[in-house]
Amino acid sequence: MQDPEEVLKEFIDHRKRLHRAEGINWSLPPKWYPPKADVLVVEVVGSKWKTTVAYLLAANLSFFRKVGLFTSPHLMKVSERIQIWRDGRSKPIADSELSALLMEIRDRSVREKRNLSYFEALFLASMAYFSQKGVGAIVLEAGLGGRLDATNSVRNDVVVMTKLELEHTNILGDSLESILKEKAGVVKQETKIVFAKADLSWEIYQRYIPTQKLVLVEARSPEELAISVLKGLEMPIKVRKIRVPGRMERIRQGSRTLLLDVAHTPDSVEWVLDSVQGSGWWLVVSLAKDKDWRGIGEKISFYSKKIAGLVMIGIDEDRFFSSYDLLSRFSGFLGGPTYGMDLSLFSEKASFFPKQIVLGSHRLVGEVRRWFMG
Repeated sequence: MQDPEEVLKEFIDHRKRLHRAEGINWSLPPKWYPPKADVLVVEVVGSKWKTTVAYLLAANLSFFRKVGLFTSPHLMKVSERIQIWRDGRSKPIADSELSALLMEIRDRSVREKRNLSYFEALFLASMAYFSQKGVGAIVLEAGLGGRLDATNSVRNDVVVMTKLELEHTNILGDSLESILKEKAGVVKQETKIVFAKADLSWEIYQRYIPTQKLVLVEARSPEELAISVLKGLEMPIKVRKIRVPGRMERIRQGSRTLLLDVAHTPDSVEWVLDSVQGSGWWLVVSLAKDKDWRGIGEKISFYSKKIAGLVMIGIDEDRFFSSYDLLSRFSGFLGGPTYGMDLSLFSEKASFFPKQIVLGSHRLVGEVRRWFMG
């Protein structure tokens, strides 16, 4: 059986096109595998907290019905994105099953002359898989935005809008309100209720979400938001905390301590650095070229008392900064030592840094996690 990643290479990679500043003709994928009428569909949109909230909702719902969970992006294997949850436990789709579904979708797209993207193919594979497994609920994490996201091609009963931040401003707009407008594009006529973290005023939310469907939630963490949603749905709460890979994930090995988080915006980096205790942390960072490196550098400077030094990781892909680029940009933000290296060299030298906070990109966090998890 062909590896899923090999099959996915046959679909359009919108991410690479975006980083090459190439135009994209956005469209929603075909409705080939719609959820049955009696399946509860919860869609999670937002800038931050999406994955943690989606995991918590799936885990709690799974004590009462079989749940299909679709998230993105993955850290180590693409199959992480498509999971079945039962009784608080998850199982990802098998590589063989995912490959078979992707080939079916590829062949159908050729017959029907539909040019599908990498993300759209994975989303359609998830919907086909959930249908095969007879789930009673589906939790969908939107990818980029909402209105034009592939997940918006199916109905939803509940929408959860998480923390809003300035992100992908070249696509979503350069204000929180414009980003809210794009996220709110997933709210449909059949949507029964929308839970939104209160990052803007009630009046602004009302411009894009029908008042009778809107519930604003004051939440300081993804856990608080998920619990508020479950209470609002009158669902019993079984799980209040959950370990989500690459989200404030601690790994200990001998005398080494690692904190892994995919934070890549100034606000999310601040969230991580504010949460860690003590000092002597080495900050290990890689960044894509479209991230706000200056804003992240300013946050690092503010928390300099906790940081022993910086290790800037260059990744040999067009969309990422090289280690030289990162060194030239971050050298003025911290008085302590700053090193630059590529991923392969860091894998050899990582043991020299006993306390590490690894952040900035899914690519870096996924690789570091792979070294420890296998």
